[in-house]
Amino acid sequence: MTKKKIFFIQRVVADYRLPLFDSISEWADIKVFYGDPRDSTDIRPIFEKRDYLCKCFVTYMGKLFWHHKGVLDDIKHNSPDFIIISPTPRSLSYYHIYLYCKIKGIPLLGWGMGEMPGRGFFLSIFHRLVQKSVVFGLKAIICYSSKSKDYYKSLGFKGNLHVAKNAINLEILKESVVNFNQSKKDKILRILFIGRLIPDKKIEALIKIVLEIDNFELTIAGGGDFAYQSGIIDACTNNLNKIKFLGHVELSDLPRVCSQNDVFVLPARGGLAINHAMACGLPVICSEGDGTEEDLVIEGVTGYRFSNDNWQQLKDILINISVSKDNLKVIGNNAKKHVENNFTIEAMSSVFKCAIEDCNK
Repeated sequence: MTKKKIFFIQRVVADYRLPLFDSISEWADIKVFYGDPRDSTDIRPIFEKRDYLCKCFVTYMGKLFWHHKGVLDDIKHNSPDFIIISPTPRSLSYYHIYLYCKIKGIPLLGWGMGEMPGRGFFLSIFHRLVQKSVVFGLKAIICYSSKSKDYYKSLGFKGNLHVAKNAINLEILKESVVNFNQSKKDKILRILFIGRLIPDKKIEALIKIVLEIDNFELTIAGGGDFAYQSGIIDACTNNLNKIKFLGHVELSDLPRVCSQNDVFVLPARGGLAINHAMACGLPVICSEGDGTEEDLVIEGVTGYRFSNDNWQQLKDILINISVSKDNLKVIGNNAKKHVENNFTIEAMSSVFKCAIEDCNK
């Protein structure tokens, strides 16, 4: 049976997406068009090679808009059966692609996170109005989360909505250590942050909380913007007994790092770092993000959530959970099982396959 030809049009492709595209390429003939990141604070790009990866030139107009140069020519030349794009008005390429698909009868699907939090009231209303014009031209939308599904439904989208819960490759984390080490059976609450050190992560707020409480310690795993990272380290020079910087940690080493800590905290938006921590058996504390955290973090079962920028609420949660670390072990086990049962690359890939098949009906 001939594989369906599917084109993905992405602004930039993160390295963690490769396992998903590898899985989809097993049942479809795919090409993934992508460009370079906007700057050093943007998504970390892929470095591995794949036959289906097609790098193109993406023009950025400030931080708001971008355009894929020449991608429409590739579409015309290769005649895909389906095209999957990010359903955002910020991608100016969308409108050209939509018109071409309309003329040629090519099903156009969206793959998106829904509404980005933190836009502000008026900007959020404006974005919703413009985004309605984008989703109107789609045959179906593949959503990052249950929350994003509700968002697209609220825009009046009448097509099929599928939820492909954001997942990671769990194979590399199979050796995760769930049981607490003997050294952790004390009154110290060992907090872990995993992610890029950039201002948007608001790591300074977490550091401030840790320095205020005697029995809190923080391990920071991740690289990022050099100047910002250096500034954070310099500011903590006198408190290196409480704040530990590991730099970039390879995924294969993440289970060991997680096993030496009690809880993972994400002060601001993050995403798949939550999956990684939970897969390694750590409870998660996070704020509002792109909606994926609502599917992952079940209050009191797999972790806890706090309101955006409500640092006192985060502090109170940390103080409360530090009382019983045995309970954290139970929550960590729940988190691990939740990810293994519901957030796999195979499950995510199957949703894409279902969305494509539905378009043929």
